[in-house]
Amino acid sequence: MDKEQLKKAIDSFSDISENEGITSITPEGDNQFRLTFNPSLDYIGMCYWVNSLTYSDESVQRRFLVRGWYPFGEVQLNGELQPFCNQTVMIYVDKDDTEHDNVSFVTPDGKHYLQPFSIGNNLKPLDSGNEKYIPMNE
Repeated sequence: MDKEQLKKAIDSFSDISENEGITSITPEGDNQFRLTFNPSLDYIGMCYWVNSLTYSDESVQRRFLVRGWYPFGEVQLNGELQPFCNQTVMIYVDKDDTEHDNVSFVTPDGKHYLQPFSIGNNLKPLDSGNEKYIPMNE
């Protein structure tokens, strides 16, 4: 994604997002950028950003490669602690995604999950995924 497309994508999503949260944009090579978000951005907000940036140029049916990292604290779903508690997960849109309204994430130990956006509390463990965990380079 080039700088102009990134600006359009950010402006477009910011128009509909209540919590924009971007604190800096740093170039990291040809048409690659690191976006840093305010620590107050929540998990679902980060998921929406990854999804929105991935599909930001639908007019030409081009998907961009976008990865986001989210540091979880303690996570409970339906009263049960989750195995990804206190881990930083890598959020991405699976290359086989056709629904355009979810993201996946992978843990440092290679466990994959699907996060649909349609309803709350609906995280689904997956047997596998198309992305391997890449540590966030700081």
